[in-house]
Amino acid sequence: MYLFAAAQLKSAELSPFELIERLMFISLVVYVGIILGIFFLKRGLAWLDDRYLITYTGHVPTYGTLGNSFLELQPLAQPEKQYVIEMKEDEKQKKEEGDIGDSP
Repeated sequence: MYLFAAAQLKSAELSPFELIERLMFISLVVYVGIILGIFFLKRGLAWLDDRYLITYTGHVPTYGTLGNSFLELQPLAQPEKQYVIEMKEDEKQKKEEGDIGDSP
């Protein structure tokens, strides 16, 4: 599958920025796939342990931990939101500095 994607990238004449954008998207999809694979593997091991088929003593992840891990990926997928948060923090700091300078 990766070779097919690489052949597709080479066949279409893309600018370097488009190529980087596509490669970043592919790597993000692979990263999310790895996270989901590990999550469901650990959940499956815990399920087998509940049925006394194996002995599993590791941490059993919950769906809440899965949501928290994807929450950490959101700034990568939507960087414009991170930019807005940084702008709000800068405005807040400037306002605080202005308040300090205005007080007699």
